[in-house]
Amino acid sequence: MGFSHQQNENRQLLRRQIRAWLKSGVWDQGQWFATTTGTSQGGVLSPLLANIALHGMETRIKQAFPKTWNAQMKGHIQPPHLIRYADDLVGATRCRML
Repeated sequence: MGFSHQQNENRQLLRRQIRAWLKSGVWDQGQWFATTTGTSQGGVLSPLLANIALHGMETRIKQAFPKTWNAQMKGHIQPPHLIRYADDLVGATRCRML
């Protein structure tokens, strides 16, 4: 599946904004500290990055486990039911093969 020119521009903009945010540093007790790697624990960027990662994981899980016929089980394998809340992802399934 291809992406439109606008979608590619939006992705590039988002990447630039995240990169700038990661390099912006941290204020702690009135002092500024440069950041060299990652994001601070509890920072405002952390949930955004978690949800970007979870979105990718959710997409891959849905692609990997579509509703399919299983001859051995003589029935359909239901894909896992995925529940997202904030920066958490829970998967539930009845099939032990998954």
